[in-house]
Amino acid sequence: MKRFFSIAQARVLAKLVFLGLFLSAFTAFAAPVKNDQAAVYLTNALQNYWTSQALYVLGKAQISDSHLRSASCSSAIQCAGPIMGITALGEDPRVFASNDLVAQLSSFYSNGQLGELSLLNDDIFGILALRAAGVPASDAIILDSKKYLLNNQNADGGFGYALGSSDIDDTAMAIMALKEAGASLDDVAILNAIQYIKSAQNNDGGFPYDPVSPYGTDSNANSTAWVVSMIYKI
Repeated sequence: MKRFFSIAQARVLAKLVFLGLFLSAFTAFAAPVKNDQAAVYLTNALQNYWTSQALYVLGKAQISDSHLRSASCSSAIQCAGPIMGITALGEDPRVFASNDLVAQLSSFYSNGQLGELSLLNDDIFGILALRAAGVPASDAIILDSKKYLLNNQNADGGFGYALGSSDIDDTAMAIMALKEAGASLDDVAILNAIQYIKSAQNNDGGFPYDPVSPYGTDSNANSTAWVVSMIYKI
């Protein structure tokens, strides 16, 4: 029978996760030596907004920022990542780069949602980015994007990268975005999304990207990491 994490499994899986991207509570999710090893690896890797957030979570003070100072974007999803990377450094994405990234992200608001009408990932990450930048949950863009997500939740309870199909990664992130947009854990949409994720857990404790994929439903580290991040978030 599938199950939603034993305590032992959660501890093991948490050690795999350096993608606790938005979670200040995640600063001690692995043993200090492992954290140091991960930090060395990330510091020496090609820097991007994900590595910046991970290094912040690991408590590192000196984090390269040149890639963020030169950040620009031409779509909603391209704006979201740099905004979260910049805010992880304690800086204001409105003035840190050469362009006001918050204004740029907001400029992609149309038809009651952020970015492309056929996509949900830009609404999910857009909400998270705007909230990270200090935009209140009561902001019209956030409220409308939240409504768009809720209106496009699938019958199985999940959310997808795009309209019409569910996956574990985007469902986990959608739960976090909805929470940031003011949703309660008691909301039916959140409960249904959590149930979708719970029902997808494999017997090894991990999660697949798509629990009904004809191409395989083995657990993978990325999907499992997003779920662990969601668990810590809520």
